[in-house]
Amino acid sequence: MKSIILYIAFPLIVSFTACQERPDDDVIVGDPERKVQVSTLEREVRAGAGVLSQYDLESENPETVDLPKRLDEISGLASTDDGSIFGHNDEKGVINKISIESGDIDFWFTVGSITLSEDLEGIAYVDGYFWLVNSKGDLFRFRHGESEGSVDFDLATTDLSGKYDVEGLCYDPTTNALLLACKEYPGEGLDKKDEKAIYSFSLDSLQIDPTPRFVLDAKGLEKRLDLKKFMPSAIEWHPETGNFVILSGNDPAIIEISPSGEIITALALSKKIHPQPEGVTFAPDGSLLIGNEGGGLVRYRRR
Repeated sequence: MKSIILYIAFPLIVSFTACQERPDDDVIVGDPERKVQVSTLEREVRAGAGVLSQYDLESENPETVDLPKRLDEISGLASTDDGSIFGHNDEKGVINKISIESGDIDFWFTVGSITLSEDLEGIAYVDGYFWLVNSKGDLFRFRHGESEGSVDFDLATTDLSGKYDVEGLCYDPTTNALLLACKEYPGEGLDKKDEKAIYSFSLDSLQIDPTPRFVLDAKGLEKRLDLKKFMPSAIEWHPETGNFVILSGNDPAIIEISPSGEIITALALSKKIHPQPEGVTFAPDGSLLIGNEGGGLVRYRRR
């Protein structure tokens, strides 16, 4: 059965209030006390800077390993403290330890004695716990399981709802928060067609900030990268720079933003190599890993 975490100070079942009105033009919002003025996209993008400059993302023949059928629809990737790589698909709460050398599943375990069945879209690992998110923004927390065993889980709701279509999840240790990247509706006062939002769920207060941590200029990215639609599908924090890497799924692309929301790098990805990128993380050796629906696991080593 599903269980609920109960805290005396802060219940884990949290509520989400309506977003505040959007501030002045071109402001990316994080902490209200440290709003950052952002220039136009043309002036933001600084090619060759940041972590993504360390990888040959334009390679026509990157290292790729096939994944087993159970991960044909891979939807999330995460690295644990011991350097293991875990992934899941978008239908069942089955957590798979993946060999990045062969693509084989070293072992797996299920979430729930009756396996969790949800539209699961992202995974993160924080201090001994995994977190999964579904497209409605619900969060499921659980421990590492035994091989082919099952684990209980706890549930946190954020009231983001299905119209936001949450697609990406990562942990930001600098704010002790989970970041939820939304594919569709960005929130009240924002433009659904032109902007995409990333929300922050604090692990201290167990509350979601009603104001997006980041607002992405999707229209500007589409124009610059010649994309039909920029729709976030995954997000990951980079441990050395503190920057965030964000994928676009249906129209493949990758961007890197700073903790203040400045776009550092923006690149379109090959549809042939990345038919639908849905998961991203970093391996212990610094390799950038991208999981693709129907396209296996692609590994970019540092130059």
